Amino acid sequence: MNNINPDFADTKKLINNCGKLIENLHSEKDPLQDDVLISMRNLINILQNTDSSLSADDFSDIGELGMSLLRSLFYKAQGGEQQQLFNEVSIAFAYWLARHQATIKQIDFTVNAIAVLANTYHDKISLESLYEASSFIICAIADDLKVPANSLNPSDPWRLLNLNYAIIATRTHTPELMESAFKTLLDNFPEDGSQFFKQGMNEMERLDYPSHVRVVMQRYYDQYSQD
Repeated sequence: MNNINPDFADTKKLINNCGKLIENLHSEKDPLQDDVLISMRNLINILQNTDSSLSADDFSDIGELGMSLLRSLFYKAQGGEQQQLFNEVSIAFAYWLARHQATIKQIDFTVNAIAVLANTYHDKISLESLYEASSFIICAIADDLKVPANSLNPSDPWRLLNLNYAIIATRTHTPELMESAFKTLLDNFPEDGSQFFKQGMNEMERLDYPSHVRVVMQRYYDQYSQD
């Protein structure tokens, strides 16, 4: 499925994509469980009718319900024709929660979706849309999911989210976005900066990035990656 220039902030599109996802994943040969179908339709109804008068805690509760439902669809969508649709739904839903000041308490499959789409999108508009969604999502993550900077697990979702955020910013070729994402990475995982900027300089050469992008990466490399 090729979705050009996605708008993760479009709630109507999120609602439509949720409907498409459950329709596409539900078949006579491999049906979704009735409780999942009913709950997903209830979630769609919530998305259609919820207004901003609810409290942040109310939106957080909606988030827990929605993320649990998406988790029930994750393995069914993974590796199949619906994976990109699932990825876009999971990011758009997390972004919707973040815009309503909810606290996001499940992030693993959303982080996976961001990583996949960071490598799928190549045009500037799509990457900037993904960057914007990731910016909000990072700010909405529950504190107990934020592993400390000295965590020994390099594949922790919180760490991967920060790294992919910096990667997405670099691929937009926009210095201002790079500066913001690099600051976030260094604030949250200062020890990862050195390796990230070393790899970044290698990518500058390998993929022949434009000079204005190289200048930013070179500056951070010089400051943080010297032995």
